[in-house]
Amino acid sequence: VIGKTMKKFDSPIVLIDPIDNNRNLGTAISIDNLGKFVLASRAFLKKPSKKFFKKPVSNRIMKNVDKIVVVQFRFKDRSDDIIWGQIKRASNALKTQLELGEFTVLRNSSVKDEKENAALIFLLHAKKIESSLVRVGPEISSKDHCEKFILANFKKSQLMWINEEGKIQSLQKRKYDDAILFLKNLLKDNLKNCGIPKGLEKDFKSGVKIINASKVSNKSIKDAIASIAVTDETIFY
Repeated sequence: VIGKTMKKFDSPIVLIDPIDNNRNLGTAISIDNLGKFVLASRAFLKKPSKKFFKKPVSNRIMKNVDKIVVVQFRFKDRSDDIIWGQIKRASNALKTQLELGEFTVLRNSSVKDEKENAALIFLLHAKKIESSLVRVGPEISSKDHCEKFILANFKKSQLMWINEEGKIQSLQKRKYDDAILFLKNLLKDNLKNCGIPKGLEKDFKSGVKIINASKVSNKSIKDAIASIAVTDETIFY
C-alpha cells in the first residue's frame, strides 16, 4: 500500500489518491503489468542498461501464432476511457465462454487503434480440441439421480458405463471442437447473454470477423498479437 487510508482494496497494488484517500489509483494496473514491472526492476538492479527504457525486442520467432484467434470489429467513436474498458471486459467475457466450452486459454488481451478498429485476442493451448467428451454422472447408489442422468444422456451417448468409483459415465460427441466455429456461433446466436458489454452489441452486430492471427493485416493488432505470442526477453533472460 502506497499512501494512507482506512479502506481495504482488492487489487494487486494499492496507490492512494493524494486528493481522495478512499480512491485507489492502482485499480487500473493489471497483475500482468505489475509482474513485468517487478521482474524488470530486479533485472535492471542486477545489470543496469538503457534497453530497459526502450520497447522490448525479441529475436524469437512467433511459434505460437498458429494458436491465436482474433475477434476483430469496428466501433463507433467514443472516449478512450469507455472503449478501453468495454473491450477489456469483452475479452475477459469471451475468455470465460471459451473455457466453459473446454478450450484452454493461455493468455488474452484487447487492443484498439486510432481509426476505430478493435480486436480481442486469445492465445489457446489448441484451437481444435478432442471431438468427444466424457460426462460424469451420479453414483449408482443414487436411484433418482441415475434415472435422470440416463434419461438426459442416453440418446446422446456413444458409450455409457460405470467407472471404478461407481459413477455412471457417458462418452458423447462435443458440440464444438473448433474455437473459431465456437465463437462464431456464440456471437451469432447468444450475443446478449455471453458477457459482451451492451455498449459493444451494436458494433458487433454491424460486423465482426473471427480469424486466425496469420490473416491479420492491421499493424496495431499485429503488434498486440506479438506481445502475447513472444517472450519478453528484457524480463525473462
